[in-house]
Amino acid sequence: MAIRHRTPLIALILAPFALWALVLAWEHALLPLLSPAWRSGGVAPPSGEALPAPILEAMAVALDRSLPVESRLKAMGPLKINRRDAAWRAQVLSLARDDDPRVIAAALELFIHIAGAPDDEFDRRSLIPQLTAAMAHPDPQVRRAAFGAVGRQFIHDHRYRSRAAAFWPQLEAGAQDPDARVRITALATMMRGDPGTAEREAILRRGVNDPDPQVRRAVVGWLGSPKTETREREALLERALKDPDAGVRQAAADAGQQWSSRKRAWPVELWQQWRAGEYSKVAMTVLTAVTVAAPVLIGGAFFLYFMARLLTYAWQRRWRALLVVPVMAAWAAASYGMFLVYFTAGHMRIPDLWSALQVAGVLWLAVAVYATAGWGLHYAVRR
Repeated sequence: MAIRHRTPLIALILAPFALWALVLAWEHALLPLLSPAWRSGGVAPPSGEALPAPILEAMAVALDRSLPVESRLKAMGPLKINRRDAAWRAQVLSLARDDDPRVIAAALELFIHIAGAPDDEFDRRSLIPQLTAAMAHPDPQVRRAAFGAVGRQFIHDHRYRSRAAAFWPQLEAGAQDPDARVRITALATMMRGDPGTAEREAILRRGVNDPDPQVRRAVVGWLGSPKTETREREALLERALKDPDAGVRQAAADAGQQWSSRKRAWPVELWQQWRAGEYSKVAMTVLTAVTVAAPVLIGGAFFLYFMARLLTYAWQRRWRALLVVPVMAAWAAASYGMFLVYFTAGHMRIPDLWSALQVAGVLWLAVAVYATAGWGLHYAVRR
């Protein structure tokens, strides 16, 4: 019987781990599968349903080659909707085969909304060949838009990102394009394709050593972001600081400042503030963290205790299980009250340290009342 009585407690202990497993499954399995439906842009009716008349009229205007290009480009704005039926895809591909490079470039921005997966028949037979042809188009505006379209696919669809090697020959050609802006876009797309460490270092070195200062400025600017993972950051920034172009040197200085001021893990931030002698900031950070964590820990501890009592009494079929329900409701009301107190404090203007200490004192008084209420309620449900 003792083991049977412990079963609800064991289930309660395992419940957070099960919830965490569901969160991981959602983030790493379900969300990537659903991500194509949640991309940026408008949301169209499901395939097969009629589109609104304004969108159909906009597509008709965009396809009409007798109209001025400016009117057609303006009409293409509302076409950024996620729709993947055959007729809509054929119209977008028709825009991508237009005679005017500006229309083609605008049509390539729509590819993210009609793409499926690299192995889908439409992507394999139509979309990817059209992208490949656009990356070799005579007009640099089209080539740049094509590389940008591939980069957006890498960002929003892990299936395309995992197939980045299939686009590598075109990206290599783009990194050597005679147009500087095309080279920048091609290099950025290569970085978005999750290259290996050696390939990533080679891409950055190629950009920093590019003969055009416009390319060097852009690539050096990437070095300031923590998202740009490289072991040669300091060496590349040092080289850029000696660049003959003043714009590149300024970009290197800005990137170095951005990198040095990047947000780090809170223990590192506290240690750096302590070493810099900013003891008041350290004290305020610790006080804030403890003040915020206290009600969360107290609320969670008593909630688990009340839930354990409820499950135990229900398992034992004891009438005291009915008593736990109003107790948990009272604790939920007290917890909501604490939330309102902290919400109000979080939106107050605190001009100086003395005001912060006063607010902290009020919050700790509320925490004490909250903990006392929990301790008093536990007497009503304990054995």
